[in-house]
Amino acid sequence: MGRFIDLETWPRRAIHDFFLGFEDPWFNLTTEIEVGRTKAWCKEQGASFSLACWFAVLRAANEVEAFRMRLRDGQVWVHDRVRVGATALKPDDCFTYVYFPDGEDFASFVVTAEAELAERLQAEGLEPDSGDDDLLHCTVVPWVRFTGIKHARFGNPKDSIPKIALGRATPTAEGVRMPVSIEGHHALIDGIHAGAFFDALERAFAEPEQTFG
Repeated sequence: MGRFIDLETWPRRAIHDFFLGFEDPWFNLTTEIEVGRTKAWCKEQGASFSLACWFAVLRAANEVEAFRMRLRDGQVWVHDRVRVGATALKPDDCFTYVYFPDGEDFASFVVTAEAELAERLQAEGLEPDSGDDDLLHCTVVPWVRFTGIKHARFGNPKDSIPKIALGRATPTAEGVRMPVSIEGHHALIDGIHAGAFFDALERAFAEPEQTFG
């Protein structure tokens, strides 16, 4: 479920209208997040670090309203909740898309996510695009400690789904750092919203007992 924003009273209306006129209204921000405590917790609990990452992304994005906003029929729709659609590597080194469910707690998320993942890894081809926009378009590049990334895109002016990428978690003198990149449509997302997302994600990884326990 969700609702349309009243554009006439929306404080961001002028910014929204301004960036709708851009040929490329998307911006990218990449930073590194400390994930050492969560990685250690997953090892102790025998839990999947990959699924923990997507659950943390899901939780952080749902905390920030701008990440739940979508352009729709000349208006702005706000979803009550969004889901993660992510790439997953198959045994033949090709990838497929997996659409993970929403989940209020990590345990229930893992049960359904593992079933979806197992099904998609055995299936041929890519998962068809349902056309739903209550998603986050996510990918992972676990071989690279990247400092920036650009996503492939059809150039559809109606596309407003945030793109999120995770990189290799690397031990450093400061802990275990993982690059996280977001691409946001500037008609809906500003730097302050991106910062709020990164802050929420960092808190989720810093407190694994509360986030995943």
